[in-house]
Amino acid sequence: MKVRAIFVMVIAFFVASLPAHSLPPQIEADMLMKEIGEASRSGNFKDLPEKFQRISELKAQVPDSFHFHWGKTLYEVNQYPSAIAHLDTYLTSKGTKAKFYEDALTLLSKSRIEMKKQKEEYDTAMREYEQKSSEYPTLLKACNDEESSIKNEFWGRLNSRTACIEDCRRTPGCRKQLDCPDALNLTEIQYLAIHRKLSCPSEPVLPKKPAWMN
Repeated sequence: MKVRAIFVMVIAFFVASLPAHSLPPQIEADMLMKEIGEASRSGNFKDLPEKFQRISELKAQVPDSFHFHWGKTLYEVNQYPSAIAHLDTYLTSKGTKAKFYEDALTLLSKSRIEMKKQKEEYDTAMREYEQKSSEYPTLLKACNDEESSIKNEFWGRLNSRTACIEDCRRTPGCRKQLDCPDALNLTEIQYLAIHRKLSCPSEPVLPKKPAWMN
């Protein structure tokens, strides 16, 4: 009985380790195309590139418009270089008689325009970032030096007033409100906070690349 129990456990483990049953490639591809169609009609393009990639890997028969819809999906998720590649494939293989010929041309043009626009914006942002980064150490040092000066002035005034009040206590007729420096209404921390907010530079932030450039 013990041997039989062990044998059953081994068989059960073997069965559990087998991959889940999968559909034939053509049926799985058709099912994925159906899911893509439903998601596209709802405007949910985010997860569709992976489904197109899976269909491509299945090596199954696909509709003539497969690369058009793949390119359109990639355009919708801002993956412009890949969108251009699939739209090129569609137009090259199907020619001017393609069902979605005009739509493909429009998407191809839009993809190129958007890619150029985003690259120019990113390049401009990077130039500004590099300029600010080169200036930042000097500006920060000037700010820190000025803060040291503010600290010295603050404590100088405070110490001067404190010393004056102490002298007044020992001097008959001293009018400390008139003869001593004015009281400071702000603390040192408040002085520095105001100065830093108005005068000190923020550290430059690296611009974010467009998704298709990663």
